[in-house]
Amino acid sequence: RSTCDFLFSREREFLKWRYFENPYRYHVLIARRAGRICGYLIYRLVADERIPTLRIADYLSAPGEERVLASLLNCSVRAALEMGAVKVSAWCPSSNPHFRQFRAYGFQTFGEIPVICHQSAIASKIEQECQTWHFTLGDSDNV
Repeated sequence: RSTCDFLFSREREFLKWRYFENPYRYHVLIARRAGRICGYLIYRLVADERIPTLRIADYLSAPGEERVLASLLNCSVRAALEMGAVKVSAWCPSSNPHFRQFRAYGFQTFGEIPVICHQSAIASKIEQECQTWHFTLGDSDNV
């Protein structure tokens, strides 16, 4: 369950299809508290760019556990350095509860993420009612 008004599916089957049945090699970090998953972060190294980049494809924490992202970011940045990446990138809308963690960890904002969708009654309702969004690279084809 998320504190965001808009969040694509993060069910097991989707995550399996998106990150494990994929030709790219993703790395998964999982945070647990009392044996239960309280957050995760998924990343991969993109070395075919001019600048080797560690892309954070997906991340999420349980409600009230947003601070766990700081530990996951720390682990992923360490991994980026070990893998030879010189840049770490992620998508995090400013309305997302995790935005403050990214900024506190030193991530910089390079503009908003344009979301383009077909206009329909459902799209209009989402636009009107959803104030906090969870939209990551993994929700796009840019990962």
